[in-house]
Amino acid sequence: MSDENKKNFLSRYIKKASNTLKDSDRVNSLLKNAKEKLADVSTDSNKMGEFVTILKAFGGMVKQSVSGSNQFSWQTILLVTAGLIYFLTPVDLIPDFIPVLGLSDDVSVIIFIYKSLKEDIDSYIETSGSTN
Repeated sequence: MSDENKKNFLSRYIKKASNTLKDSDRVNSLLKNAKEKLADVSTDSNKMGEFVTILKAFGGMVKQSVSGSNQFSWQTILLVTAGLIYFLTPVDLIPDFIPVLGLSDDVSVIIFIYKSLKEDIDSYIETSGSTN
């Protein structure tokens, strides 16, 4: 999928993210569910380890944003929230229940978001000392 197609595809998740960020209960549920799903992701490979690290950073950035100590733009928080929602969606481009392939589209979308926001995400990881 090209970067332009990923942007267009993500627009639906960005709308969901905007609505989620307006409701603290929905944000808390999103963060809880992401943490639970991440616990089930194998980090046997470097790529999956990076994927988990990035998603934990997404969660930390959203948590920081809703706590009022946000150092990131609204667009950044919106996009990382959209990434978390995509990760949690069981039926996306490749349904997550399909062995081996199930998370491949998730990895692709999350890495795309990471590359788009690399400076902000790397800054968060560096200054937070962890990604929780």
